[in-house]
Amino acid sequence: MDGITENINEMQKDVLKEIANIGSGHAATALAALLNRPIVQSVPNIELVPLSGMADLLGGAEKVAVAGMLEISGDFSGFLILFLDLEQAEKIISMVKGKPAKHSAKMSLERFSLLDRSVLSEVVNILGGSYLTALSEFSGLGALPS
Repeated sequence: MDGITENINEMQKDVLKEIANIGSGHAATALAALLNRPIVQSVPNIELVPLSGMADLLGGAEKVAVAGMLEISGDFSGFLILFLDLEQAEKIISMVKGKPAKHSAKMSLERFSLLDRSVLSEVVNILGGSYLTALSEFSGLGALPS
């Protein structure tokens, strides 16, 4: 074994998957309310990988993506990270602003204006807060984003 999966059994993995499903369901509901349109969600997949393996899991080290991170404190600590490919980030920005997506050729954060970045930050806050609320309600543990 790789040292990571040795420390978790199938029942624990199923519990984590159910927590992720509940959290992402709350987050999808919050996003649907923000965008005023239905959001289709799939059941989350749980992968236990070392941080060094995250790039491969998300499409390779060369792939450009948008990420937002919330630090979690309270009865447990950690990080909640949301990764979006550039096209999905542009779609969300477009829907929030009510304007067509720009489809910039730039493959960097520079393609997004300050307002666009603010929109993405707020989306991360809303989704992360909804996810953490569901997690806290399910587990009985207090968790706050910072």
